[in-house]
Amino acid sequence: MSRMLRITNQDATHSLKLEGSVSGPWVEELQKTWSAISGAVKTGRVTVDLAAVSFVDDRGRQLLLHMQKAGALLKEASPFLQQVLDLEAEKNIQAIQKRKRK
Repeated sequence: MSRMLRITNQDATHSLKLEGSVSGPWVEELQKTWSAISGAVKTGRVTVDLAAVSFVDDRGRQLLLHMQKAGALLKEASPFLQQVLDLEAEKNIQAIQKRKRK
């Protein structure tokens, strides 16, 4: 079964709407779209609507976290997806704190 991802680029509002699975080859497609829109936005921030995302693999999660770190506002994530993203962010914070202690 092939999982699909629909990416809707709403230029006027500097936002992306994701629908489906952020996994496999679709991660690269999202990366390309993110690079294009984030490079074009001179003021404000890019908003990423995650309400219709049904699955995220590890590469997809890493890309979403990278986008967030670069200034994207991730919104409307399901409770499960929000927890996955928050847990990953927490692990990154703990790793940084551990390195600072050394």
